Amino acid sequence: MSPCRQHRDLRTFRRIMSINRAIQGGDASIERDLDHEHVGLRFGLTRVRIRGYRAARDVSVELSGTCALVGEANAGKSTLLTAMRMVLDADSPPPSRADIADGSRGVIVIDGVLADGTTLHLEARPPNVARTGSTDAFSVFYMPAELRSGPVVAGRSGAAAARGPLVEAFARPHGRHPAGASAAALTLVGAVQRLCERGCAGLVLLIEEPELYLRPQAQRYLYRLLRVFAEMGNQVVYTTDAPAFLNVGRLDELVFVRQDPNLGVRARQPRLDPPPHSTIEMASRSGSCPSARKMNGKASFSVAPSTRSAARARNSSLRSASNSVR
Repeated sequence: MSPCRQHRDLRTFRRIMSINRAIQGGDASIERDLDHEHVGLRFGLTRVRIRGYRAARDVSVELSGTCALVGEANAGKSTLLTAMRMVLDADSPPPSRADIADGSRGVIVIDGVLADGTTLHLEARPPNVARTGSTDAFSVFYMPAELRSGPVVAGRSGAAAARGPLVEAFARPHGRHPAGASAAALTLVGAVQRLCERGCAGLVLLIEEPELYLRPQAQRYLYRLLRVFAEMGNQVVYTTDAPAFLNVGRLDELVFVRQDPNLGVRARQPRLDPPPHSTIEMASRSGSCPSARKMNGKASFSVAPSTRSAARARNSSLRSASNSVR
């Protein structure tokens, strides 16, 4: 990478990080005063249940401000994403008879719960679709993988269509790059960056494979942008199997999707409960198990001295036995 390119990327990253700090600090210089009641888990779709749609016979998912659907190819990630689009976007294409799961008696049911408590319900008996609940308060942008080298966004909801600058953000090319799939994929990166700079809020982005056609550095940069964008009062849900879009420090944002031959699509979400205080105390007092100490107000674990001594003695005996054999 040339120094000029590196400095330009660094300047851009610093600008986005300044936006992030301004959001957290409530800086009035942001174009729009953000409603902090709508940040993270307080905005968008918090829970969805899908029944009878393709391979999703009966599956439930809880969502956060940033949510990654992770799994192998053909695990059902795109099925969950398109189902979320249908329940959120009244202008999305209705399901067809081919979308009906086996054994569902010809009915597709999708239930959703919004952060403000609003319940959404979609019941489809193709070609008839019945809906209850409204999502007019925010805009939904759905970006399937097959459109990444072209228009990026697949249609748009009525609320999104009325917000011209947002649509222009996705249509505007990103910098000066040669034509091709990689250049078109950078349109997504540039669009999210512009949305962050404008301080846009009240949007739901449903992205299929955001890493598509992007180099590793661009993938990592897009992941940072999406996190900043979600913190601004938006929601981002995407499917991926790229390490750049996974964060083991935020397991609560991951949904592991797999295909069960008998039950269809299954979704599993990790639940990490912190150990009780008494357990940490007992571990720190014991000389034969890992000890715990407090660092900066957080519990950190280290190997007890007696355990290290035992390991050194075992390694020494192994070396001695090896020398005797020689």
